[in-house]
Amino acid sequence: MSLTKENIVTKLEEYFSSDIAVEPAFITGEEDYDEVYEEFYNRPDICVYKASDGRKCAVGCLIPETKYEPEWDSSEGIGVTGLPEHIQEYLGKENIPLLQELQGLHDSLARKFENVNKDHFGKYFLRNAKRKYPSIFYSI
Repeated sequence: MSLTKENIVTKLEEYFSSDIAVEPAFITGEEDYDEVYEEFYNRPDICVYKASDGRKCAVGCLIPETKYEPEWDSSEGIGVTGLPEHIQEYLGKENIPLLQELQGLHDSLARKFENVNKDHFGKYFLRNAKRKYPSIFYSI
């Protein structure tokens, strides 16, 4: 069974309102924020589904731990359509365009993250997602 838009909204709101989602998930496991941000900013196309410290991106937070594969977070990175077929089926093929948009929003906000208090990234992402996609978040 695949996720519905309602499931997606609920999971995004739960995850990005939690304490673990205070910063974007970066490809590095480094703890120092400035180093992590600098590395990410210089490689803007690379975000991860799940960082080594457990943080996840907008799509990563929808994928159950039992289905996650670390190789998705290689140095090349893969988009939603590059995920294995069974994961795309789980996410719902009809949801892929929305998930690509949410992933892009998450990544673009992370690139601009230097202008945002790092303790509020999760809520910042949610607020922007709700503004950009009100019909998804408010029609449920």
